[in-house]
Parts: sequence; C-alpha cells; structure tokens
Amino acid sequence: GAVGLAGRIFRPSPPPGAAPYPYATEPWYHEFAAEEAATLRMRWTPYTHWHRRPFAGRWVNVDSAGFRVVPQPVSDSAARRHVWFFGGSTMWGTGQRDSATIPAVVARALDSMGLRGVSVRNLGETGYVSTQGLVRLLLELRDGHRPDVVVFYDGINDAAASAMNGRCGWPQNEGRRGVEFAIGRFLVARGRTELGDLLAAMRGQARLEGGVMPLRDLRETPELRAVGHGIVDCYARNAGLIDALGREFGFHALYFWQPTPSSAPKPLTAFERAVTDSTRLGGLHPYLWVLNRIAAREIDSAMTPLVGARFRSLSGVFAGDSGAVWLDYVGHLTERANSKVAAAMVGPVVRALESGPPPR
Repeated sequence: GAVGLAGRIFRPSPPPGAAPYPYATEPWYHEFAAEEAATLRMRWTPYTHWHRRPFAGRWVNVDSAGFRVVPQPVSDSAARRHVWFFGGSTMWGTGQRDSATIPAVVARALDSMGLRGVSVRNLGETGYVSTQGLVRLLLELRDGHRPDVVVFYDGINDAAASAMNGRCGWPQNEGRRGVEFAIGRFLVARGRTELGDLLAAMRGQARLEGGVMPLRDLRETPELRAVGHGIVDCYARNAGLIDALGREFGFHALYFWQPTPSSAPKPLTAFERAVTDSTRLGGLHPYLWVLNRIAAREIDSAMTPLVGARFRSLSGVFAGDSGAVWLDYVGHLTERANSKVAAAMVGPVVRALESGPPPR
C-alpha cells in the first residue's frame, strides 16, 4: 500500500498483438527492470510516510539516506551551490536508468555549460504528492542543509491522490494508513472503542472502488471540476509556502507542471495507443484522464499570478512528437522523452543560479 501509484500500475500489459514495450530489445532493459522492481521494497519514514531502502545496482542506485543517486562531476560536500529536485516517480526516475533521470540530465547540462561546483540532488520519491515534497524540503532545512535552487515537478500524483481520497492535499492511499493506525491501536488496547474505530476504518476503505473514491460520473461534471480545482488550489497554496521558505532561507523555487497522456497534444505510437486507450476504463485510469485535463487547463491561471515566470506548464512539451514518449497511461516517460523535460528546466535553473539569493 505504501508503494504508491507507480508501484501498483507501472508497466501495464498492452492487449495481445500490440506493439512491444519501447525498451524490449535494449540489452540493458531486463536487468534494469529487475533492479528497479527490487527498489520498491519501501520503509516507513516519519512525516513523509514511505521511502526507499538503500540499493546498489548497475543501472539503479539509492544512497544510504534513501535518495536516488545522481551521477555528476562534483560531490555534494565539495559543491559551492546546490540544486534540489522534488516530485514523485517521474522525478525519481521510474523507467529511467540513473544517468537518464531529470536531475542527472540537468547536472550534465550545467557542467557542459561551464557551471562548475553545482551539486544536484534528487529528493523525489515514488507516489509523493506536492505536499510530501514540501514536507521533505522542511525536513532538509530543519537539518541544516541549504539549497540555492529548488525545483518542483508535480501534477499527476496530486490528481491520483485526490481520486483515491476524494479530496486534495492528502498522500496517496491515506485510507489504508487509517486502517493500519486503527489496527495498531486495537492490538495495544483491545477495547471496544478501538475495535469500533478499526471496523469504521475498514468500512471506509471497503467503499473504495478499484482503489479510488466512487464518483457519480466520469464526464467533466461540476463534481469532478471541483476536485480538479481543488488539486490546483492545493498546489498553489503549497507554492506560496515554498516561496515563503525561499525568502527566509535564501533560495529560488521553480515549478513545473507535468505532461500527461490526457493533457498533451501528441500523435500516439501503436504502443502508446494500447496503454493509454481511454476506452479500457478501470480503477484509477478514468479519474486521471479527466482530472489531469481539468487541472492542466486551470494551473496557469493559478500559478502565473503567484510566481510569474518561475512556473511553467509542460503539458505541450511533446506537441508534434511522433516518437515513443509514454510508458503507461499515468505519464511515465521514455528516457528520450525525459531528456526533453529536463531540457525545459535547464534555462530556468541557470537563471536562478545566476540571480543570487531572493530578497527577503
């Protein structure tokens, strides 16, 4: 339950006869897939709920603190400036080798541009919503670490968690956490009150359909538009808090809204048509399809007045791209497509690094 969205539905099986998986013939793919799957054994972490265990592989590596390793020319301890990346599985790098994650691509670009002594950290984690990224930022600041630039890349998980919980602002699968808490309390006290709480939590979880809160209609009804508006509102409120922290601790914050199959104008390959087919509705798929589209339509009007050019929606980054982009209906990307997303971040990161600390 703590693995989150990517761990439950990544790499769906396309229908018989569909085009093969984009990496199927790559010599590294099967070893990489096994390594990535092995990292999904999560451990409990205070405040942010779950985190990966350390892992050492050929293609996938997680350090002793539980963060994805970023291959780069400078160590964190030797760096003069620091860039931190936050997000969910698309930032962590589901579907990408260490060298192809967004932070790794940006780190190489900065070095090739002559920006030496810049350390890049990948603080993303599978399933995290933007609020968990904010909490992770708070914990890092509390522990005395200081960035120069922070980059938030969100959207998909905020939409997924809203569908799972029936409201915005909570982590994914929060109802399961409530059941687990009630089980623990009952095992300790074994009283009638604790038993009643446990049964109530279990009944609440049982009302879910395919892991999501049942909604009356999957068209753009007022109910779904309200959920989509809530996603955008929660994100903008988080951005306001992050910016306040930036003024206090002297860092710039950049925000990027994720492209998704339902909101991006792109001609689909045969494989993409198979795994994103909106007629194969079930579980989370239809909710994401509608909520991502609503949120992508509203996000600019919410974020641009708040942070100006420090926000950019990447919904159109693959417009006209006829190559392989989507690995599933969620929005995980091929390595080639991921490099396009990273390239869109490089310019804003450079400008933020060169502008000095923000005014307090």
